[in-house]
Amino acid sequence: MTRSAFVSRVLTAGLALALAMSTVALAQTIRIGATVAATGAASALGEPEANTFRMLQDQLNAAGGINGVPVEIIFLDTASDTAQAVTNVNRLIQENDVHVIICCTISANSLAIIDPVQAALVPNISLAASAAIIEPVEQRRWVFKTPQTDRLMITGIVEDMVANDLTTLAYLAIDDAYGEGGLNELNAAIAGTDVEVVRIERRTGVPTPTSPRRCSTPSRANPTPCSSGASCATLRSWSRSSPTAAIRVRSTSATASATRASWSWREQQPTVCACPSAR
Repeated sequence: MTRSAFVSRVLTAGLALALAMSTVALAQTIRIGATVAATGAASALGEPEANTFRMLQDQLNAAGGINGVPVEIIFLDTASDTAQAVTNVNRLIQENDVHVIICCTISANSLAIIDPVQAALVPNISLAASAAIIEPVEQRRWVFKTPQTDRLMITGIVEDMVANDLTTLAYLAIDDAYGEGGLNELNAAIAGTDVEVVRIERRTGVPTPTSPRRCSTPSRANPTPCSSGASCATLRSWSRSSPTAAIRVRSTSATASATRASWSWREQQPTVCACPSAR
């Protein structure tokens, strides 16, 4: 299933829930505010999301709208910028009087817009991964999300490391709310295990992504088929001195998953770099 098809399905289902919480029953047109990273560092994720919004309005209206009410999707680009995301959300609430908002592509932006939507009592559906977007639940009544959480991803990695007798780990993350949240989840996941975080690296700024590409099968000659740049080269250099599995978390992909196949030959190439996944 393509990312656009997946986004279309989950958003259609999510909108039904979010709209049920709003005042849409009194409206002649359902106004949906959508703001994602169509441009900027996170555009590898945000551009297909933006394309989906452009498609959804026509699809929904051709099918008779939602419960017979026509739909208008008002789209604004965050440009992968947190301040712009907050500006866009305030504009959608105050100027466009939307009934529901879909924001944002990445966790840092999604966390930044919680207060405005909570104050306005406008439901928001996030497309990002951090568990902090929806927790604590009693403080996030108007906030929902579609992807798996960083907690779910990292817990799965740690469980698999334990099963494969991997005990040392390096953490490389963007220095933002998502990277910090991932580290918190990692520390919670390794509690009570023999897994030790031996190195933590934080990078400032978000690397400009390349075009989306299919991951190739890991091999000894190509252990990090989806990685690029100095980040994984740095991780490989760590592996020469320490048998370390490395989790790579980037805001552009918000991934906290690792290539399990490479762990079977960890003595020769212990470092594991992750293929891009959800935010």
